[in-house]
Order: sequence, then C-alpha cells, then structure tokens
Amino acid sequence: MLFVDYLALKGNKTATIRRRTNSLSAIMNYAYFELDLDKRNPFNRLFFRNEGDDISMRGTFTKEQFKHGYDKALA
Repeated sequence: MLFVDYLALKGNKTATIRRRTNSLSAIMNYAYFELDLDKRNPFNRLFFRNEGDDISMRGTFTKEQFKHGYDKALA
C-alpha cells in the first residue's frame, strides 16, 4: 500500500496505478511459479480508495486542429 500511496502522491491517476500494480502482479506470479513458491502475491486484490473517480473525458479535435497537425506532420 505504500507503493500505491507513493504513486498517488506523484500525481498518477487510479487507472495508471492499477496498470502498474497489475504488471507487478504478473511478474510476481511468474516468479512464484518458476521458483515453486507457495506464497501470496502482495499485488493481488488491491483496493484503491475512490478508484475511477478521477476519470475525465478527452475532447475532440476541431477541423482546424486536424489540419494544423497534418500540415506539421507533412512539413
């Protein structure tokens, strides 16, 4: 939980924290399987306070913004 709190203090959103803990969970599962260890994975079943409350919808580009982006890419 200290790692989760650290990531939250750095300004990461809960979706980013969930992705990072899922990656660490996969690594730990692989290591436990390879080493034949019967231990509980500390990254499984983590619950985050207010998970998903920080979601914000992205806006759409205007035609002028698309044109400007295409012009920059082709230049």
